[in-house]
Amino acid sequence: MRYNWLVWMGLSLVVFIGGCIEDPQKMSFADGIDARGDSDTPGSDTPGSDTPGHDVDSDSDASDSHCPRGYGDCDENPDNGCETKLDSLEHCGGCGSVCAPANATAQCTGGVCAIEQCTQDFVDCDGQIANGCEYNRSVSPDLCCGGTCGPAGICSEDRCDSVVRVSTQADHSCALRAGGGVVCWGDNTFGQLGNGTFVASRTPVAVSGIHDALDVSVGYYFSCAVRVGGELWCWGRNAVRELGQGAEMLRSPLPIKVPIEATITSVSAGAHHACALEEGPSGGAVWCWGGNVNGMTGNGVSSAAREPSRLDELLEQAGSAKKVRSGIRQSCAIMADERVFCWGDNLARQLSESGQVSDIYPPILKESRALDIAPFHEHTCVIVEPGELVCRGKNSGFQSSAQNLAGVVEVATGLDHTCARTLEGKVFCWGHNGFHVLGAPAPAQIGDPLEIDLGGVAATQIDSGLFQVCAALENGKVACWGNNASGQLGNGESSVSLVALEVELGAVHELRAGEKHMCARHGEPRQFACWGLNDFGQLGDGSFDSRAKPEGVLWPEDVAPADYALGQLHTCAVAVTGKTYCWGRNNSAQLGRTEATAALIGDPDPVPALADVPSALSELSAGNGHSCALDAGKNVVCWGHNNEGQLGRETTNVIAGHGLLSGLGPMSSLSAGNMHGCAIHDQKVYCWGRNSQGQLGDGTELSRSAPAEVALPASASQVVAGLDFSCALVESSAPNVYCWGQNSQGQLGAGSESPAIRSLAPLPVVLATSATDLTAGRQHACALLTGGTVSCWGLNNYGQLGAGNLGFVRSPVAVVGVSNAVSIAATAESSCALDNTQRASCWGHNAHGQLGSSAVGVLPPKPVTVRNLPRQD
Repeated sequence: MRYNWLVWMGLSLVVFIGGCIEDPQKMSFADGIDARGDSDTPGSDTPGSDTPGHDVDSDSDASDSHCPRGYGDCDENPDNGCETKLDSLEHCGGCGSVCAPANATAQCTGGVCAIEQCTQDFVDCDGQIANGCEYNRSVSPDLCCGGTCGPAGICSEDRCDSVVRVSTQADHSCALRAGGGVVCWGDNTFGQLGNGTFVASRTPVAVSGIHDALDVSVGYYFSCAVRVGGELWCWGRNAVRELGQGAEMLRSPLPIKVPIEATITSVSAGAHHACALEEGPSGGAVWCWGGNVNGMTGNGVSSAAREPSRLDELLEQAGSAKKVRSGIRQSCAIMADERVFCWGDNLARQLSESGQVSDIYPPILKESRALDIAPFHEHTCVIVEPGELVCRGKNSGFQSSAQNLAGVVEVATGLDHTCARTLEGKVFCWGHNGFHVLGAPAPAQIGDPLEIDLGGVAATQIDSGLFQVCAALENGKVACWGNNASGQLGNGESSVSLVALEVELGAVHELRAGEKHMCARHGEPRQFACWGLNDFGQLGDGSFDSRAKPEGVLWPEDVAPADYALGQLHTCAVAVTGKTYCWGRNNSAQLGRTEATAALIGDPDPVPALADVPSALSELSAGNGHSCALDAGKNVVCWGHNNEGQLGRETTNVIAGHGLLSGLGPMSSLSAGNMHGCAIHDQKVYCWGRNSQGQLGDGTELSRSAPAEVALPASASQVVAGLDFSCALVESSAPNVYCWGQNSQGQLGAGSESPAIRSLAPLPVVLATSATDLTAGRQHACALLTGGTVSCWGLNNYGQLGAGNLGFVRSPVAVVGVSNAVSIAATAESSCALDNTQRASCWGHNAHGQLGSSAVGVLPPKPVTVRNLPRQD
């Protein structure tokens, strides 16, 4: 099965070798010396042998390169041994590894290249040595390091303001920026995003009119912020007076001032109520309002508190409070003397051991001094000096278990889980693992605290909702994990599926995959349908609406197309009558047109560039911005973008007219990748186009317009092209799959011993049995094995490997629940299989419905960065 499409916008690969960063296309180390100056052979370093001018092994010559750490044989002269110390700007960490970042003075310390100082007007915005000080402030003085700071952001000294606090609850989240702006994302049915609309957003949007906030907190369907001067403003639903407005108002998409006759310092929202803290010398009074079914507003009545009321009983019993926290059906306050008092639901004894019903319960912990408290639903956790955690209430999912955890400075509780932040900025979670809210794919519940992988960045604050958790990070960013059905993780995505879901299509006869859309023949063989992303009309149904349910293509012929191919954002098909049609995006003439009026075409349209082709094309294949096919003589015909020679022509211009690929005769198994293509001639694989990662397999990194032969060990029967890698099926017993090119995500499937970055030559893929079909996605690949099972390898950030978990793998793993498969296909971040009963199933990314199922799958266990927030390097 061919794979067609691919692009990864703005991707630049930076290779770290021993801390020294080098242009991947120029990197070389003489005699196999690695960045540390030693060889990559295990056990080659010998302690105590760091003597310049000498090899570790006296019998070795220059080609052995068994040099002591920090030295290299850079002149390849065995007579003087390892003569070069690898700490100069000319040899920084490796022979020939020049340390010369652009627009900067550099230094090499311990083999590590670093920027010492940027030259005038230049700034290092991304922290990457490869491009040096890349941003010229004098060219774009109004931009912050070359870009904007995202919603509600401000730029100061070439840095965007960071996020200092994040709050999440049911289906939306909000963040407070250091400059006082507030951004929200997720569900917006009641206007809880505060941007004046009721339109949901999977990425942050600025709250209107709030530029001076000091605190922010979100409830189920509303949000609140404290502003400079002590004013409190809320927005969203007001059905039970969540906004503190007694007026008959069901919702407000814009912030409204809450009528409190006091200066407010902080606010905490529960499900349908909220409480705020009044300013005072050592704390102040607590005010609450909103829903009150369980007495969570503490005003002694069961009806909704239409306007904020001060909790005078609490003030009389315990004095001033210094912190207030609201849960789903209860609230708690830490008093000035560090005792804890609570009010609201206590059915699970989460507030008091007595289980009595009272407006204000006695202190939870009479003898301990509380530092933080987190009530939520049926369990409550308190941090007591000296950083120990005590939880009470429901524990069926181990959410109240907190063994082996000390040094805690902040706690957050969810429906049936708990998370804590330590003094070092580490985050641990435990309890029920619904939606992978514990940051792990399994098991279903975890009693011992499990550390969340935040990529080595310390957390400065955390908050938890029903099934998701967010953390403000030390680098000014926000990371969230767990449920994302409404976009509350803020990463611009929605659902994925870690296992195969059946496509809602019926009998499927053939599958084809693009980047984020799929097409198939179904029902009667002549029926032709597509589904998934449709922003550019690539589904061919006359609209620009994405859809999870397959819809028929407005195919102008009386019979289904003889062949069809899906590119990144376009689709092409050829009819048995000989006419070729394309539709979707046409920014690079991939539809065979150059006129501006044909920028987007939403239904099949004849390709004028192919009007003079005497016979029908076959084996269509589409890449990023180009399309290819075979003519009657099996010659390769391409049209579209040619910046890397992917059309097989010397010119780099966009070409609407078709042309033959030069050099070879009849071809088969044509596959167009991102900016390269491959095909088979005389049982040999030839590739052309971009070669920056060795995806042409000719042992070089030189792009070329003429086909280059790939050195495979046996005759080839199939070839597929991914983003910057390629794979082939060869006629041998085992192994019979070889891959080459980029390997940063394990997409070559060659195991843990394979190169971490790329391979310029084919590497064998070790499979359980022989493969009969291949497909390649953006950075993953799959093989159909004899017996009908499917194995995949490579990037797995959306579950595109179908193994029931996440995380890239360098060796093939079996797809869960797929058997009796007869063909396979892959989009950018998902995969599909067709079985012998004509049922199709797909797994992986489903944000645009590309799995052909409207089912919302489980979400990524690993935290995802909230998008459109400032970059802090």
